[in-house]
Amino acid sequence: MAAAGLAGGCHAPRPVVPSGVFAPVPREAFAAAAARTAPARRELLRIRWRSDDGRVSVSGSGAVRLAPPDSVRIDVAVRLGVARGTMIVAGDSVWAEPADLVGQLLPDRFALWAALGVVRVPDGVNGFELLEDGGRRFWRVTDGGRQTTTFELRGDTLLGVTRERAGTPLAHLRLLRGPDGAVTRAQVTDYERRARFEVDVAGRQPSEAFPSEVWRLRS
Repeated sequence: MAAAGLAGGCHAPRPVVPSGVFAPVPREAFAAAAARTAPARRELLRIRWRSDDGRVSVSGSGAVRLAPPDSVRIDVAVRLGVARGTMIVAGDSVWAEPADLVGQLLPDRFALWAALGVVRVPDGVNGFELLEDGGRRFWRVTDGGRQTTTFELRGDTLLGVTRERAGTPLAHLRLLRGPDGAVTRAQVTDYERRARFEVDVAGRQPSEAFPSEVWRLRS
């Protein structure tokens, strides 16, 4: 799911196993469900994060700027000012600075959106399925390499995401939400790397239009 994943806590969250059988659905049905999870307004989020791959544990803070329908900028700083990184996503375009550090600290753009509660279709997807289990809907997409990504939603609210290959979990994202439904914590476990990463939303506020320079890297 990510180079560093998203996670934390004493125990890794486990994927929810749905009861029932997945049925094929058209791409348009999945796209419509994904569109309903898009951010509804511009927001500025303050975050705290922790990463642990079993060898190195690091933490820090950061800021996330969300602009509907498909733009996000995230700035992260490692504790004690050791390093800083920026990632900007606008539609299908991604910029990062410095690229190596961002690749170590932040997930790919699809996992990054999921950590914010937004569903985006991963690259190379050629199969779409749906399973309804009580009040939950599980949307499963498959890419050309037979890797599957399953999005768990209740209504239009994303609860978690699981990536698998040949039935073996690769990574799992679990979202925690506050009384207003907004994401308060994102936890990812990367089973392949035995790594975990956790992001807490320390604060959020609506924003006016962001200055144009927000969507450009410094260099």
